[in-house]
Amino acid sequence: IASNEHSGIDAGKFVRDALTAVGGKGGGSSRLAQGTTPTPAALVQAFDFTGFPPTFSTTLVRLEGPAAAVLFPGLRLDNFLLLDPDFLYNTSDFKFYRRQPPLQRTALPAKLAPLSSGFNPVGVYHLLRLQ
Repeated sequence: IASNEHSGIDAGKFVRDALTAVGGKGGGSSRLAQGTTPTPAALVQAFDFTGFPPTFSTTLVRLEGPAAAVLFPGLRLDNFLLLDPDFLYNTSDFKFYRRQPPLQRTALPAKLAPLSSGFNPVGVYHLLRLQ
């Protein structure tokens, strides 16, 4: 990632923080940084501060294989995790999304049925089986 000195973005800190959150490594100077991820895909966010208001976009990039990048223009996917190159998970609404624009929520995970005992500790829970 590269940042303009007038943007107020420290590229090294931005990359280091973003990649550390997903198990990767990265860093660099305040103007130029790079890193690696432990998964074969990444969500790359672009910010254009040359106009007002600034514009944002996110691109899903496969780091292995022949698949093309998927662009989500005008969207910041800060609250999404890329669990696999094919699974976008929103940490705000606890839902999976399809990986093609426009961003569409899937039916999974479905809302749980109420307990027959009437007792439910505060919260909504989902069970996901990961292989």
